[in-house]
Amino acid sequence: MSLEILGVNEVKVPVSDLKIGMYVARLDKDWSQSSFLLQGLLIESEADIKKLTQECSYVYIEENKDVLIPPVKTNTKEQSSHPHPLHRKEDSELIIDKAYNVNREQTVHLNDIINNKISPNSIKPPKKTRSFSHEMGIAKLAHNKTSALLKDMMTDVKASSATVDMLVAEQAIHDCMNSVLRSPDAMLLAMNLKGKHHNVWQHGMNVSMLAINLGRHLNLADEELVTLGLCGMFHDIGNLLISKKDIENAGDKRELIRSHTILGGDLLSKSEGELSGEVAQAAYAHHEHLDGSGFPYGLKEGDISPFTRIVSIADLYETLTTDTPNRKGLTHYEAMIYLLKEADKNHLDATLVNSFNQCIGTYPVGCYVEMNTGEIGVVVEANAEQRLKPIVMLLTTPDKKERPKQLVNLAKASFDGHANTYAIKNIVDPEQYHIEL
Repeated sequence: MSLEILGVNEVKVPVSDLKIGMYVARLDKDWSQSSFLLQGLLIESEADIKKLTQECSYVYIEENKDVLIPPVKTNTKEQSSHPHPLHRKEDSELIIDKAYNVNREQTVHLNDIINNKISPNSIKPPKKTRSFSHEMGIAKLAHNKTSALLKDMMTDVKASSATVDMLVAEQAIHDCMNSVLRSPDAMLLAMNLKGKHHNVWQHGMNVSMLAINLGRHLNLADEELVTLGLCGMFHDIGNLLISKKDIENAGDKRELIRSHTILGGDLLSKSEGELSGEVAQAAYAHHEHLDGSGFPYGLKEGDISPFTRIVSIADLYETLTTDTPNRKGLTHYEAMIYLLKEADKNHLDATLVNSFNQCIGTYPVGCYVEMNTGEIGVVVEANAEQRLKPIVMLLTTPDKKERPKQLVNLAKASFDGHANTYAIKNIVDPEQYHIEL
């Protein structure tokens, strides 16, 4: 299967000449004949080069393309002089993929949507400029690097109640934002490939990506997407300031846990950076309800910022769909029903919940599905025009045995060359079939 590369020059390179940071657009064979998960590979390590060497004699790389290079590891002493690799111009830092940034002449302001000056139904999201396959390597590395930065920051906060360097975080979120603008499906798949875990930093990262994704769907300006990303990253940071021992010894455990909103907001309000105030508001108010029934302050509609409203939706969705030690996460469908009911109660912003539902789609990227043929696959790219017909990567045979991975566009593909077309039968739990990507 060949996928068009948008305006890019390809250069044939022997595998012996490959280097970390190169982007492999094509192999010397069809991708389906290789062991690589997706078409398009950003070389991140020597292990990637070794794998390519074992399977190919030569590959085609994209020429004159900015890429993301993994940062140089530093020891503790070096880190005290240079708080993070992003501060060091001589080290490999997050480099924005300039050749593929999405230039949008007309964008929307979130306040205009909240104040009913613009209807979300009239907004067209920016067009994708890359397929998920060609964006996947960039998205994965942008997600990994930003996640690592967030984890480092969270570790510092937990150890010493350190404030957050908002400028460094803002620089890091830019690459994730640009990747989402180019191909939101790639970033969502990168997020789901990491799995969902019950910890503050990964929850923050997932909420951040979901919030930016909704912002893209609403065609918000870049600066508003960055603000959304930061609000999502740090909304739950106050949980790090409450220890397990504190909870065990608390007379009112519920109230102590709820105090993470105030603890996080206070910490963020002391952090440097022009966006700290907005990010702090999201930490304070992401559990507030529009009808005033939320906590910690019982704020009502006019007092809850537009960015916080989006973070509240992304936070609840991500929480509901994540497994915890005490419960199994809900399916996408079950979580959306819950969000829509919360909107009906005037707890969440109904306009934004409906937009989120449209943005995620009936079959969200990363969900596992059973086809009408019996095969199991994973949704890897949405179809904006035909929501029920995304692109699916088939993973099993009809009798649920492992098979070579195959991409199928449900809007086009037939499985017998005639009238019998693929269709999704239902969403499934991959654990039921012991499936892993």
